[in-house]
Amino acid sequence: MILDPTPRLLNGTRARLDGQGDGWANAHRNFLGREYLMNDVDGAFGIEAWGGNTEERIFLEYEPDVYRTRFKLIRRFALVAMFDRKRDWNVAQAATVSTALYLWQVRTLSQQQPVPGKFFFVFGGQQPPWTLQEVDIHTGVPAGQSVVLPAVDWSVIWKLVGLAGLRGQLRAHLERTAD
Repeated sequence: MILDPTPRLLNGTRARLDGQGDGWANAHRNFLGREYLMNDVDGAFGIEAWGGNTEERIFLEYEPDVYRTRFKLIRRFALVAMFDRKRDWNVAQAATVSTALYLWQVRTLSQQQPVPGKFFFVFGGQQPPWTLQEVDIHTGVPAGQSVVLPAVDWSVIWKLVGLAGLRGQLRAHLERTAD
């Protein structure tokens, strides 16, 4: 058995050891907890390639396969949503090539799952509030109303925008189709 010595937050999520991180991503960690896994995509691939000087960041929220495979390298995952944090809507509208790439990635990864993942812009800086705006992955146009993310528990908002339900559907699929 492998023991994880990483310090935990009160909600059970691993604390960042460096005390750094994007403000919105840290709030995601603090307000949603360990059930809502997320990956810092541009941090993983090289922040210089995507807006290193503009405070824009890209994140993936995902659902892993069954718990018993957690220490294996070959696993299955489902994409819940991709988030592209921008300063404002004008910056998002000017980023047509990167947005097209992100929408294509969501559509491509969604081919491996029964329900497609979602794409959201997150507008704001390092501190709340942020504004969450879904974008249709097939048309590139805004879908639904934007939602303000204050510095409180986000689980109600995740239900409101369909992410909690989508996560549940994907978890059920992964459990049904487990090896």
